[in-house]
Amino acid sequence: MVDVQSAPAVDGHTCKSMSETPASEYAELLKSYHDLVDAVRMVRRAAERAARVRALPPLEALPPGSTPLQECEAVARALYAAAGRHRQQAGANVLAGLGRDKSSA
Repeated sequence: MVDVQSAPAVDGHTCKSMSETPASEYAELLKSYHDLVDAVRMVRRAAERAARVRALPPLEALPPGSTPLQECEAVARALYAAAGRHRQQAGANVLAGLGRDKSSA
């Protein structure tokens, strides 16, 4: 019979007990999720500040409780819109002979 309290886990570490491992993993995952949410909010705040000075188009308003994915999608849409606007302006400069658009290959 194998002693469950000292049995090696899959990753090579020994488990103290079977009930502590899932709880500690859950707590670690929950902390990682909260860190992700905080990071996404930080990026969104930066994008909103950039929109206020017209460096980016305005970000769409999202309902409270939006997921990190929805937040990222909103920021990405604003970044792509700004990149498209920049590309159009750079294209006009190239046509006018004012410079070479190195981003379009």
